[in-house]
Amino acid sequence: MSREEPTLENAAVKPADTEFKLYLDAVNSASQRTRSTIYVLVAIGVLTLTAYRNTSKPDWVDSRLAQLQLASACVEKGGPFTNECSAAIDYSRGFLFSGRSHELLLGDGEEFKNELKEQIRAFIKIRTDALSLRLPFFGVVIDMNDLGLITGVFLSFVLYVLQEGLHREVDNLNRSKKKAAEATTLQKRKERLELLLMTQVLASRKGVTIGVHVLLVGVLLVHGAVVRDDWLTSGTAIALQGQFWGTWETRIDVGFFVLVIILTVLCSLRQRALDRTIDDLIVRLQGVEKLLESEAKGEAKQPIVTETGAVEAPK
Repeated sequence: MSREEPTLENAAVKPADTEFKLYLDAVNSASQRTRSTIYVLVAIGVLTLTAYRNTSKPDWVDSRLAQLQLASACVEKGGPFTNECSAAIDYSRGFLFSGRSHELLLGDGEEFKNELKEQIRAFIKIRTDALSLRLPFFGVVIDMNDLGLITGVFLSFVLYVLQEGLHREVDNLNRSKKKAAEATTLQKRKERLELLLMTQVLASRKGVTIGVHVLLVGVLLVHGAVVRDDWLTSGTAIALQGQFWGTWETRIDVGFFVLVIILTVLCSLRQRALDRTIDDLIVRLQGVEKLLESEAKGEAKQPIVTETGAVEAPK
């Protein structure tokens, strides 16, 4: 099997390409870390929103349970029924006997009363189970009253990692752009800039990456809604845990929420810095492409390379 003979050209080009590949790998790794952190942030936001929606008022389980309990009370009391009672009985009958219209099921007899009581017990169990939340990956069960505290801890950690990752990604891109400017030809420089741009997924176009900012604001609002409920129900926490623990847990919830606000702002600023870095990368790439087009048409003169590595057309 023949091997490629070393030449002066290969000796000059290959070490440079290998060296730039190290920069490219660093940028790609930083970009992947950022995306992975954002995926975790999405998971936390969805999990928190789902848990909050299932236990906040008005939630679907409590609404159904209220209608069934009202219907049961009205049936036990007997007619004549008010409009509210009639509506609750009609809903309960449709919920319990969906698709069945037998005359024994349409009345207000023992069958209907027994079904109502059975379903009410089932919904009470569902509501009780909803007060506990099992964390994925960890297998730990937490009480819903600790949702604000646990979410604050997780969000603080994830947002800190995200803003540090974005900072590192911007720094790696800036260093790699300088390395790309050391290419000996315009074509090689174009290829290097294109490779750097290919590492980006969420911020691959000019302008603001709106999706990331919307995600940050959305997660902050969800956490804020949870903390707001904790603040409004602090009296319940005091009644269950005592004055000391009830008060301090609410204060800790608010403290973590303030920390989450600060980290969210930092992440937004880091993302904006990344957007500006990508914009500059695209501008550089477009400048090189224009020079290559002019060169192909036989109109190009010697390009001007600035101290920052940007390519300017000759005057």
